[in-house]
Amino acid sequence: MEILKKTFEKKSHEFRRLVQKAYIGMHRRTSLPRDTKAPYYNECVEICRRMLEDKDTILLIAPISSKRYMKNEKFGIYIVFHGRTVEVVNHVYNYTVPLDDRTWASLMDEFNYELEDRRIEFETEISQNIKYSLKTILKTMTTKNENQQVSKI
Repeated sequence: MEILKKTFEKKSHEFRRLVQKAYIGMHRRTSLPRDTKAPYYNECVEICRRMLEDKDTILLIAPISSKRYMKNEKFGIYIVFHGRTVEVVNHVYNYTVPLDDRTWASLMDEFNYELEDRRIEFETEISQNIKYSLKTILKTMTTKNENQQVSKI
């Protein structure tokens, strides 16, 4: 009985493997070719990375549309990130380059981290420029309030 059972399991495995091979072969013959990268793909990604490295580049996020913008006056280039595409705009040309998921996620991470670094720098600058402590502000408020009450009398 066990010999029959082992033989059946072996034949069952062979049959499943044969069906799997047939499916894979048929899938390979009928599947559409993978999307090839745009002709300007590598150049576009490199432009985006270089603009992110340049501190003169202005970064902007539109929260409702989830678009991200980069503007660099020195290079005269504007870049718009939306819908897994990158639009590189100059006064002369406009390229729209679709990106694969991995590159898109990588560029979005780089953009977000750069923007976050700039936010931290901005907050540090704000806190360094504080001229008055809260106590000083409170004192000036009370003296102004006292002066106003004296002038009413």
